[in-house]
Amino acid sequence: MTNDWTPSDYALMENFDVPVEAIRRLHLGRPTRGIVSIVDRIPQCDFCEDQGKVDFKTLHGPWAHGCNTHWRKHRMYDSLGTGKAQVWVVIHAG
Repeated sequence: MTNDWTPSDYALMENFDVPVEAIRRLHLGRPTRGIVSIVDRIPQCDFCEDQGKVDFKTLHGPWAHGCNTHWRKHRMYDSLGTGKAQVWVVIHAG
């Protein structure tokens, strides 16, 4: 399995404070439940035209797909985890 993330995407993971162990597991094709999820495609951010690489609970109650900027602006929680937010990653069989 290979992922299609670029170095800037891994920098983005650091912005989301993804634990190092979760990133290591992602390299092995084993995402960390509640923090990183493998999906078929990354949806568009619900607030702009960018990719919504984070699925998160908003301050207003509902969940949203968000880019880094809008996750930081509208998030209910500062961290990732079950019931808070998770980063979505596309991985292709390789």
